[in-house]
Amino acid sequence: MDRYLCDIFLGIGTGGFKSNISPLIAEQYKRSKLFVITTKRGERVIVDPALTTAKIYMYFYLFINIGALVGQVAMTYAEKVSVPI
Repeated sequence: MDRYLCDIFLGIGTGGFKSNISPLIAEQYKRSKLFVITTKRGERVIVDPALTTAKIYMYFYLFINIGALVGQVAMTYAEKVSVPI
């Protein structure tokens, strides 16, 4: 019975966290209009906030996938070297 209760709380916690983290990331980037910056080399570059937000999400999901891969490899290794109970 405790196992099912833990699974329910884990599902609720994970579902609540994952559904709220993406909007939190997007709202931290405040710029909404194009702007121009000058690089160290003297080039003037137009920065598009939509592309910047897309890049932020690309890195966010990249690191989620890297974490999932590391977790799978670590659990496989832990299962291989663990001592049977």
